[in-house]
Amino acid sequence: MIARHRRSGARTSGKRLHRACWCRTDRQRIPLRARHISGGQGRFSVVRRGPSGAGRFIVDHVIGPVHLILYVGDQVAATSFWQVVLDRPPALDVAGMTEFTLGEQIVLGLMPEAGIRSLLGPSLPDPAAAHGIPRAELYLVVEDAAAYHARAQAAGASELSPLTRRSWGDDAAYSLDPDGHVIAFATRPNR
Repeated sequence: MIARHRRSGARTSGKRLHRACWCRTDRQRIPLRARHISGGQGRFSVVRRGPSGAGRFIVDHVIGPVHLILYVGDQVAATSFWQVVLDRPPALDVAGMTEFTLGEQIVLGLMPEAGIRSLLGPSLPDPAAAHGIPRAELYLVVEDAAAYHARAQAAGASELSPLTRRSWGDDAAYSLDPDGHVIAFATRPNR
């Protein structure tokens, strides 16, 4: 595995990389590890070579923030829920889209189910038909998973699983938000 810093072109071996990432291909899910090579806020690319050196998977081609957009039945109610859970106001709140900044390059978006239907037309299956059926999991690693989990329940989420040490090493708690999305808040002890 090789990581290449986008600005300086510096390279480092896989032994020095430490932030977990995943690359999903058509055939498999490949664990990758990455970090900011310079120790600063510069961008990086992660490459994993196949066993024979062939087959490279480039992970970091995103040039702007990553948007995780959840389709919601009621934008106002979903905005209120997430504002309580995240303990911050939305960065954007307009008819048809609410956004919460989760990190420097990560945005949680809330889009009404009717909005995505009108945007993409009849070729998209109606998201409202799956209301209450888990359609996505939002896994957030935070400083205090218990506090986020408690706020989610206070705001109307249903607990699926309490804060527990998981087999992968995280302490994680799972809830179901009012729109049927699975949300997990986790901390990473000893990392």
